[in-house]
Amino acid sequence: FGENQATAGTSAATLEVLEKLLATLKPAEQLVLRLLDLEERSVADICEQTGWGASRVKVTAFRARRKLAATFRELEAASAI
Repeated sequence: FGENQATAGTSAATLEVLEKLLATLKPAEQLVLRLLDLEERSVADICEQTGWGASRVKVTAFRARRKLAATFRELEAASAI
């Protein structure tokens, strides 16, 4: 059992948790986080794609990240029992 296999397993598990967390968000929030954080697209690119202003993109991303953090803390607390 090599180190690369362990890393690949951890990455797959991490991606699975991330997908489950993202699924708890509204579709617009999912879109913004996927584009901004996962695909590393610029705010300007997202504005162009969605037709939104930069402020709306940034606020949506901020609120979505805050929701993800809260959901993650809840899951973490539940699994500590």
